[in-house]
Amino acid sequence: MVRVMFVDDEPQILSGLRRMLRKERSEWHPEFVTSGREALARMEEAPFDVLVTDMRMPEMSGLELLAAVKERHPETVRLVLSGHADQEMTLKAVGLAHQYLSKPCDPEALRTAVQRSLRLRIHLADLGLKQAVSGLDFLPTLPSIYTRVVAALRDPNQTLRDVGAIVAEDIGLTAKILQVVNSSFFGLAREVSTPQEAAVLLGGEIVTSLVLGAKLFDGPASQMPALEGLWRGAVTTASRARAIADRAGLDRRSSEHSYVAGMLHHVGKLVLLDRHPTLLTATADEEERAIGTHHGLLGAYLLDVWGLPDPVVEAVGFHDRPLESPTRSFGPLAAVHLAIGLCGKDCHLAEPDPEFLAELEIDLDAYADLAEADDA
Repeated sequence: MVRVMFVDDEPQILSGLRRMLRKERSEWHPEFVTSGREALARMEEAPFDVLVTDMRMPEMSGLELLAAVKERHPETVRLVLSGHADQEMTLKAVGLAHQYLSKPCDPEALRTAVQRSLRLRIHLADLGLKQAVSGLDFLPTLPSIYTRVVAALRDPNQTLRDVGAIVAEDIGLTAKILQVVNSSFFGLAREVSTPQEAAVLLGGEIVTSLVLGAKLFDGPASQMPALEGLWRGAVTTASRARAIADRAGLDRRSSEHSYVAGMLHHVGKLVLLDRHPTLLTATADEEERAIGTHHGLLGAYLLDVWGLPDPVVEAVGFHDRPLESPTRSFGPLAAVHLAIGLCGKDCHLAEPDPEFLAELEIDLDAYADLAEADDA
């Protein structure tokens, strides 16, 4: 049973949450407390899967509680539910909270946020991997891309869309900027699925803060060639996935999802970097033998916790094992899977799954020239 801790200093808010979640009691074990200190005390007594906290509370603020839970219980997913969403507080919470929900919160939005944060968790039996994912605030960024983004932010001739285009070349920055822009703190009525659009909507101050807070890769120099290979493969896969989606006649949003999923399809490799660096160039089968799961599901779990769009999460999770997905239609997953097959050795997959191609009646020859054009 899922254990969820709700923290708010206003008793009437907690009463409303109790009523709202009455239907979930068969699957959830919710607890409701009025202070951060009480929450920490309960979490010392028993583990909780999810923490949902207000921000402005007396004695211990939501930020202080999030920081303490991240340090003491890194496997717990941390969500914010608050009516106080000023920009400064939001930016401080970027490295502490996985998702941000605004009061008043639609009951279905809250249910979805909790359920999404846990639905892929069953694939991570290893507590250390759960802690590694939940403890992440930023993914590694290549220093060369970081330098270009900072230079673009300082250049008066560069627009925020130009900055977003550079961000779109980096796995970690792409994931982070989409996590932040799609949080309900910004009150957007629609989903944002490209770093270019995200940069424009967030504005220069927030984008600058996110970039300056990025985690630069500072590991052994011997790992850099493999990492640079991941980035090259990501950019190639992203552009080809979008081209495939366009040729297949998918709508603009699906095309954008295909690009982002192609860019992020190896995000799970970055999660493994600290704990299992020897798996950086391993196949999914080799990863599964070593840690019981593979980088696709690991990356999908992180992006699910961060609240990225479902089609992106699905495409990342099953990019090299598409038949394990319940989806049986041509969408971002198919576009990314084909794109990986077309980009050869850089993407660690020799060719697309023939059974998947047959089931969706995909003619690979119809897309082969995209690889040739990109390699020319």
